Amino acid sequence: TNNPGDSPSQMNWPISVSLAKNKLVVTDTYNDRILIWNSFPTKNAQAADIIIKNNGPPGQPTKRTVKWPWGIWTDGSKLAITNTGAGSVLIWNTFPTSNNQSADILLTGNGDFGTPRQLTSNGEFFMVGDHNSKASSSSEIGTYVFNTFPTNDETMYSFFMYDRADPRGGWYRGTFLDDGRLALFGSTLYIYDTMPTSNLSEPSLTVDGYNFTSGDYPGIAAAGDKLYISTGNGNKVVVYNTIPTRSDQDPDFAIGSPDLDTNTLVENYIIGNPVAASDGTNLLVSSDFDKKLYLWHNRPDESGVHPDAVYTMPEAPWDNALWEDNFVLGGKKGIYIFESIPDGTNLPDKTYVDSIGTAQFQEIRGIAIDDRYLYVGDKDANKIYIWEGIPDKTSNPKFTLNFSSPTRMSSDGKYLAVTSTTNHTITLFNIDQLSANATGIKIGGPGVFNLPEGVNLSNNMLFVADTGNNKVAIWTDINAALSGQTFNTVISSENREVPEIGKGSLFWPGTVLYDNNYLWVGEFKFSNRLLRYSPSY
Repeated sequence: TNNPGDSPSQMNWPISVSLAKNKLVVTDTYNDRILIWNSFPTKNAQAADIIIKNNGPPGQPTKRTVKWPWGIWTDGSKLAITNTGAGSVLIWNTFPTSNNQSADILLTGNGDFGTPRQLTSNGEFFMVGDHNSKASSSSEIGTYVFNTFPTNDETMYSFFMYDRADPRGGWYRGTFLDDGRLALFGSTLYIYDTMPTSNLSEPSLTVDGYNFTSGDYPGIAAAGDKLYISTGNGNKVVVYNTIPTRSDQDPDFAIGSPDLDTNTLVENYIIGNPVAASDGTNLLVSSDFDKKLYLWHNRPDESGVHPDAVYTMPEAPWDNALWEDNFVLGGKKGIYIFESIPDGTNLPDKTYVDSIGTAQFQEIRGIAIDDRYLYVGDKDANKIYIWEGIPDKTSNPKFTLNFSSPTRMSSDGKYLAVTSTTNHTITLFNIDQLSANATGIKIGGPGVFNLPEGVNLSNNMLFVADTGNNKVAIWTDINAALSGQTFNTVISSENREVPEIGKGSLFWPGTVLYDNNYLWVGEFKFSNRLLRYSPSY
């Protein structure tokens, strides 16, 4: 089946694969293990021959630590993996022959590796892509290059390079062509006739006439004269029948899409990072990833129902809020206010960019509204701005609260709830007692919540999307939360700590909404799901 699992014939969120000398290796990422087939599988659900799983101490990079493995490479004789969750790379000098065999070499870039991702090598040259590198002040996303294959612990990389077209465009994924040239894929495609020797090394060819649509998990592979590129956020594999020779050369065809330009994620309304709002009839779902607002005139009663209308937003909306007919979106430096519920034809009545009155926006991550106030949480400014009613462009906040890293928010008219994802807390403010000096009552903290991203107040209940703990925590009486009691209801996978994409499972719940009938849970980043539950509160 496609259901996740941890048996030798199952996987949970596999990311990367490598094949050489008829040996197949896979990073079984959310099972924290490597699966190895000594010969290419010939039937469905064929169990792996060798499994190397995490046997290291928590939080420490060791030769036995396999934590959130992402990238993998083999030539059939050696094996290398990235440990994204442990900031390291492991190398086996000879191909593993037993379960849980320890690696021979440990690399951390002498502490410079952050969350290493893909690997590129021909057995002599070695590259490590990193999403959160500590090596360069100019870009945290980039690639470590080893001019020779590492042979000792903590072999130092030769240099650090970043995407030439867009330093924030991604780390490189690469493949070697039959003639020895190197093809790298970042924000676009680069071909090097000779190996780069520094960050300033110019590619022999930059293919930038086609919009590849990259992202977190593209890939690239060569087979003879053909070049295959997995476009990640483009949701397809594009194929060149011959290695490109022109900068404006388009791929010849696509796999997984009817043509080169169709993105089936868009065509099928697959929503990234959904944030739901509902008045009991309409369903509104915003997405910062898609920069869109999706609208259903009636809440869907089955999976896969397409929206009735879609708005494309000028800024990525991180949060939204609905109170009676007023609907507000906020993200980056923009706020968009509808004074009647969006129906697919009306546009925002008010749009504010950069500022409202004396409030200068840096990174809006939280929005709430009720019959008295509009609340805006600015994560980078460490402020919560509160206006009485719907403000004009020149209206100054009635209150400005100093608050560490506010993110998503919710108001039921009596209390304001504010998440602080990085501080692992929810803070509840009594709205009648708001002032510039209000501090509220904190709930949670490290060890209770783990990077909670979403909160909702409804019917005197408190709902928390406890993202890192992979659960939704529920207090069916908010007074219990205010008095320090733990939640009395929880929604989670059977294996709560391990995110899974499957029926009855959760994968990083990021947002939560109870609309008095249904509980809506939006999953964060990698699953593209909005789940509906029918609780009996």
